[in-house]
Amino acid sequence: MKAALAVALIFLARFAVSAWFDPGRDGDIAWQQWLGLQILHTGHIPIALGPEAFTAPGAPWVPQEWMLSVLVAATLGKPLFALLVAFATFAGVATIVLTAWSARRLGASTLAAAFCALCVAFSMVESYGIRAQVFAWTLLAAMMLVLRTCEGRARWSIVPLVALWANVHASALLAPALLALWTAGIAIQERAWNARVRGNVLITASSAAAVFLTPLGYRLPLYAIQLVQSPIRAAINEWQASNATDFSFMAGALILILATCAMGVDPKRRWPEWLVFAAVTWLAVSAIRNVPVCAIVIAPAVAQRLTTLVPERLRINAIFAERPVTALLYAGTLLAALVTGAALASSTEMRSGNLPVRAIARLASVSGTHNLYCEDFAWCSLALAYPNLREFIDGRCDPFPLSVWHDYETIYGAKGSWREALNRRGVDAIVVSSKHALAEALPQWHDWRLVYADDRYRLFVR
Repeated sequence: MKAALAVALIFLARFAVSAWFDPGRDGDIAWQQWLGLQILHTGHIPIALGPEAFTAPGAPWVPQEWMLSVLVAATLGKPLFALLVAFATFAGVATIVLTAWSARRLGASTLAAAFCALCVAFSMVESYGIRAQVFAWTLLAAMMLVLRTCEGRARWSIVPLVALWANVHASALLAPALLALWTAGIAIQERAWNARVRGNVLITASSAAAVFLTPLGYRLPLYAIQLVQSPIRAAINEWQASNATDFSFMAGALILILATCAMGVDPKRRWPEWLVFAAVTWLAVSAIRNVPVCAIVIAPAVAQRLTTLVPERLRINAIFAERPVTALLYAGTLLAALVTGAALASSTEMRSGNLPVRAIARLASVSGTHNLYCEDFAWCSLALAYPNLREFIDGRCDPFPLSVWHDYETIYGAKGSWREALNRRGVDAIVVSSKHALAEALPQWHDWRLVYADDRYRLFVR
């Protein structure tokens, strides 16, 4: 585990700095804070969009990330925010450590476990932040650790893990799906309705029931199922198919996928591993968002097989047990972590942020109530902090009807009937980047005037 812990130590600094500066880089935190404040002030979780979403007031909404939203609302802008940063950092590091520990429990060598832990860390880099899915990764890693390495009553710890996961993020529905595939694999391999198969069936059924143990009840699993086939995914970057330009996919999940194809899986778990492998590989290829899920699930099995090529008895593994080498290893990784953290913390992009905070604040200072369209819908989450601003679509995105999304995309391209869409929806304010097509088209339309501009953004008001 020493080499794997060294990997985790390096990424600890990266995760901590990223989380600290996340509010200036991720517009979704703004709506998380808004939702958390709504819950704290009213004492209940909203079930529909309000007048702040002028295109779809009253549309049904399932706030599946309510728990994180409460934490954000209670800490953002306060000294307690450091605790939330530490919590998010711990979640990222714990995912790496749990994956490596699972590999070691399966008999993986020191080097094999560290290599696969590194792949998992790379798979998380691009999606990491103060996001509910980050905490879900930790729970997934814990579930796979128990599933692969525990027997008897210990396996029932999966059920409370799934219940907690469901209160963190709707991806908890993955748990009973993966457990069902694992159980099917066990049944195929055992070729009998024995105690092992029956135990897995009961755990799978109990985990399926556990996803209902949230304040959202049946609406959470229903939402997750509907989201899988939702047409709005086509307009969201993280739901696009993975490709060669995605670092997390190429340096993380793809390496583990190819390694599994080349080396196979442990014969003792052949069918369960292959069924789960096929499912998470499809998930990773079909959407960038699922890349960390794939890496977390298959990394321990890859490390176990890789040990056949780099067995524990080889000198390259044994050397990590020597105290001088251990001291050098941790000293080197600590230095690397400090350098990485310092470089990130001092970078202009991190410190200055990349959100149109000033543009939206300028709009809020203009008298009257304004219906705002944002080039990137996540930017409009910032407008939720101002009572005189309404959003076309904001970072919550999922509950907005398909017709709203069609108009959003029509306006985004500044082609065809985009002006008619603006008029029909009553949009009177637009925030775009300086080089976007709308930034060039709007000045040619006499109804609009430029009221704010900086090196990145333009604010137009009708």
